Amino acid sequence: LIVEADVEHGVHHAGHRFACTASAGEQQRVGRRTELRPHHLLDVLQRLIDLRTQFGRIRVVVIVVVGADICSQGHAGGHGQTDIRHLRQVGTFAAQQIFHRRIAVGFAAKDLLANFFGGLIIYLDRPFAVGDWIRSPDRQIEGTVEKIGWRMTMIRNFQSQPMYVPNSVFTNVIVENPSRMANRRIYETIGLRYSDLTSMDKVVAEVQAMLKSHEEIDAEKTMIVNFNEFSDSSVDFFVYCFTQTTQWVKFHEVKQNVMLRIAEIIAANNAEIAFPTSTIHISEAITIDNP
Repeated sequence: LIVEADVEHGVHHAGHRFACTASAGEQQRVGRRTELRPHHLLDVLQRLIDLRTQFGRIRVVVIVVVGADICSQGHAGGHGQTDIRHLRQVGTFAAQQIFHRRIAVGFAAKDLLANFFGGLIIYLDRPFAVGDWIRSPDRQIEGTVEKIGWRMTMIRNFQSQPMYVPNSVFTNVIVENPSRMANRRIYETIGLRYSDLTSMDKVVAEVQAMLKSHEEIDAEKTMIVNFNEFSDSSVDFFVYCFTQTTQWVKFHEVKQNVMLRIAEIIAANNAEIAFPTSTIHISEAITIDNP
């Protein structure tokens, strides 16, 4: 297993190459690239973590070399043949270790590697950061990110309970990040009585004018106020707009203010908000004789 890390530090670049091979402790230097051969894969992972802490940014490439049937055309001076012989030695030793002595370690490290590279993907793609509110519709995961580690991420849910999620989970699920939304949406349907149908045009026009002048409503976003349905007990119009704020508490305060203003407009036009009712029509009078 060869892991290459290109480390960016300001305008200077340095290359580090880690190889788990038979020649433990041997070091070869070619130009600015250093080849190290630690005994265990965990040494590689720890070194990558140290580089990430030291330089801030790393790009990792994983190359797996198994087997000895590696063929290539040699370069001038036989340097290519030397490299091929070295790769054959690395591949032969890796195959022997995998199939004879390292199978158990490989299975044990599978989840560890999955979590490590899951954390690496989080670092590179940055779908969320510490302090973000995230949720996953695929899993029962929702809360505020408190810590992103190289193996797991700590999320505190809205019951103040910590959740420790392995990083590999985030490579297989959809993650929503409401903390990065630009606006919050108000989408409500209001019903008037059928007897107030003649007031519908005026009510809709006044509600729309109120939203356009509201200081907490984003007039640049989509804004719709329209009569759209004859329901069983009401004639309905809907309100669709976006608030300036994305804060959860402030959003509900703005929404409350908007809904109360809509109620005032309805009342000012001698109309009423409908509620489920039933009307019974009796075609003939019914007479009840007292005994």
